Amino acid sequence: MARKSKLFSLYIFIFFVIIFGLNNHHLGYSDYYNMDFENYYTAYLSSANQISPRNMEIGFKIVMYISNLLGLSLNSFRFIIGLFGFSLIFITIKKYSSYPNYVLSLYLIYPFINDVIQIRNFIAASIVIFSIRYLLEDKKGNLLKYALFVFLASLFHISSLFYLVLILVKYLKTRHFLNLILIVLPTLIILAYTSFYPFLVSRITSNQKVLMYLSRRTTWGLIIVYGTIFMMFGVHYILNREAKKSLIGENKLRPGIDEGSLVDKMTFYDILLRINTLILLLSLPLLIYDFNYIRLYRNILPLNYIVYVDAIMYRRIPAMSHKYFILIFISLSILFVMFYGLNASEQIFPVFNDNMLWGS
Repeated sequence: MARKSKLFSLYIFIFFVIIFGLNNHHLGYSDYYNMDFENYYTAYLSSANQISPRNMEIGFKIVMYISNLLGLSLNSFRFIIGLFGFSLIFITIKKYSSYPNYVLSLYLIYPFINDVIQIRNFIAASIVIFSIRYLLEDKKGNLLKYALFVFLASLFHISSLFYLVLILVKYLKTRHFLNLILIVLPTLIILAYTSFYPFLVSRITSNQKVLMYLSRRTTWGLIIVYGTIFMMFGVHYILNREAKKSLIGENKLRPGIDEGSLVDKMTFYDILLRINTLILLLSLPLLIYDFNYIRLYRNILPLNYIVYVDAIMYRRIPAMSHKYFILIFISLSILFVMFYGLNASEQIFPVFNDNMLWGS
């Protein structure tokens, strides 16, 4: 069946890499326009004879420089990056999901388009997603491994350092997070209207782009963004709870299910809920400065989709599965329309229309 077919997974993987690697929007032949493609093209060209002087993370500048030394075009560079990033995402999804193709289909709806456009964030996000295993498995040295992977991700996008705080999920129980939201969140939001965060971040990094994000504040659009992130969290909370119930129910119906696998799944659900809660807690104050910080939550959505699919597939009552499907469909439709549909000429068409295989 398509939901588990390895061949279908391969088709999806190839499709993702083709869309990512063979995109030629940067050549300027298109009727559409997205500035990010042009900026990456300019940065890549500036790395032909030196490490790019542009204001980008050192890891990304080094790999661009090496790629140029090897005589690779931007598309060859993008193709390799696509192979690397999607491999990390695919490996992680296959490890924790019994229905990887369904999970990948949700990822295609959102935020795949963002990942095609924002190369540095894509590399960083794929590394962070892969590293989550070290928070899930209680083995010696895993927290150090997780921290090292996050540091590696930060060499491609500095915002990845944010994910170091996820180490707290190993020490705080799920019930503690409600207290954090009620007590700590108001304080964090109040501090966002002072100079505390810019001062703190300036002591950690001198990256001007990061500091620029903290030099301004959003306006009424914040209400929409807050509504969006609370919607994403709410959907995950509901489906996480139902996936647990459904998994236990399936275990009772089919006693042959390995107990170790059941425990691993329950641990995955618990840790992921804590991760979602912690990111929600800490990203809300940052969104006051810039809407781009929604990427901190967006980056973990492929992991959340594992829970979404489990909630549907483990449920033995068809009517409930249909309700969960409708919930997922509505929430993803809202995300797709908000972030892509309303700006299709800059998001959808440059990604899917402009390609070496079928574009201009």
